[in-house]
Amino acid sequence: MKLIGGIAVVLQSDNTSRPAAINDNDLVVGYSAFIGGVSFGQPTAMEWRNGIGTKLDEMPSAASAVNSRGDVTGFSNGSNVIWKIGSSGSFALMRLHVFKAGNSEGTSGINNCDVVVGQSSNIAIVWTNHKVYDLNKLTLNRPGFTMNNAVGINNRGEIVGSGTSLRTGLTHGFLLTPICPPKHSGCANGVEKMN
Repeated sequence: MKLIGGIAVVLQSDNTSRPAAINDNDLVVGYSAFIGGVSFGQPTAMEWRNGIGTKLDEMPSAASAVNSRGDVTGFSNGSNVIWKIGSSGSFALMRLHVFKAGNSEGTSGINNCDVVVGQSSNIAIVWTNHKVYDLNKLTLNRPGFTMNNAVGINNRGEIVGSGTSLRTGLTHGFLLTPICPPKHSGCANGVEKMN
């Protein structure tokens, strides 16, 4: 793609605002502590439509990814969550299970089936069907490589991220592909062994 020019839209925010992701419908998500002259007192998960900001949460929170349906993932009050968009445009909060108590965990990608990827203390993980899994234990062919962080997932269930070579200690990217791709144009919403 060659970008020749564009239209800039300034997001309603202040210097504490950080956009993190955008979907195909121009919905931007991230966090801010201030909108339209009102201070929230702490960073709060936000969405911006046409530059206008709306809080997703009342607790200390941040949004990290959004799917094309408008469902958002991130954290709220110390828990990883999905904000699921309802028919009226309001959001319902769904907490994700903890992978390992005491670990530092974070979400970084979500597909249209609300399968979420991220990391837990340097372990790439995936949340699906109300469970959380170590991607290293779902992969068939990863000799000498540890997946540390999953950063994105598409509707075919393909996952990208980064990991470490056990031999050299160098960081490399990875692409995981489900062995059994979905039979329809929807998304892969189960956990399967990956190549």
